[in-house]
Amino acid sequence: MVAAVNSNVLTKVGRRRVIGAVRLWGDIILRGHGVCDRSLSNARMEVCRACPVFCKDSETCGSPESETPNAGCWCYMPVKIRFRDATCWLDDTLQGNAAPYGWLANLPKASTGPKQARG
Repeated sequence: MVAAVNSNVLTKVGRRRVIGAVRLWGDIILRGHGVCDRSLSNARMEVCRACPVFCKDSETCGSPESETPNAGCWCYMPVKIRFRDATCWLDDTLQGNAAPYGWLANLPKASTGPKQARG
């Protein structure tokens, strides 16, 4: 959402993408999903930083201003990685076949989170 707010996203990609991101974060926050421990969130962030979809300037998963604006969930990763039930957009999109990138390929299975919270 940070990336979307700082861009001309409504003319580039469309409102559905922004609304989807708002719904995701509203769902996570309103349902009271817990936060994970610091070691897991740090490990997730390391995986994200090595991913080709990650936008280093905004620290988001993808960006509406990138050459491939449909790649990534546009979530601000320093926040998303803290939610226990968060999942990796690349894993969700490629149905767990994102190796060598993605959380499923790089983190222990018990710590990657369920497939509920997407984004």
